[in-house]
Amino acid sequence: MELRHLRYFVAVAEELSFTRAAERLHIAQPPLSMQIRALEEELGAPLLMRTKRRVSLTDAGRAFLQRARQILADAESARDAVGRAARGELGRLRIGFTSSLPYSPAFGDVLRAYRAACPAVDLQLREMFTRDQFDALRRDALDVALVRQPPQSAPDGVTMREIGRDPLRIVTHTAHRLAAAGAVSMAELRDEAFITFPSDAGTGLPALLARLCREAGFEPRVVQIAREATTQISL
Repeated sequence: MELRHLRYFVAVAEELSFTRAAERLHIAQPPLSMQIRALEEELGAPLLMRTKRRVSLTDAGRAFLQRARQILADAESARDAVGRAARGELGRLRIGFTSSLPYSPAFGDVLRAYRAACPAVDLQLREMFTRDQFDALRRDALDVALVRQPPQSAPDGVTMREIGRDPLRIVTHTAHRLAAAGAVSMAELRDEAFITFPSDAGTGLPALLARLCREAGFEPRVVQIAREATTQISL
């Protein structure tokens, strides 16, 4: 028994006419009649009562019609699910992100846009260091990594794409002399104490800080290393 046999039977059962069913299915009537008889022989029971004037369903035919409709609906649902999964509209997406990214508008924008486009996908978010995200990608423990790295710095086996840019910001106490400043030059930070990420976190920010400070003519005075952005801000 194939799905086409079920479609043929449902068409005849709904039209109660082999002629109209054949037109609906865009096939000739004799092959349709042969397929229905073959289906009845396979099932071991007549599904239709045929006279010169009319076609009607037997008790077995009425019972089979209900199941045939359900099977066809399930098959269509399965076909749709496979197509949606192949297009990335179903299933799960494991996303890693660095602790500072939630402070970027791009982070929320990307997640909201994806949820709107693929509402049936289960987004699983994991806060991780950049280096750990790259390792997880290689182990197939993550599908996507959201990091603060230039695309040209992608490690082997990883493809990177820029989704947004943020200005470099400093966080200070509200009573700090620079708290109300609209923009701050690196030279103004010469005598400041810095809190930053550990160099082994893979964020690239400690190296960036060191480079910018040196370009401004001084070495950064790092007084505290903290692994989480929230911890740094609280300090």
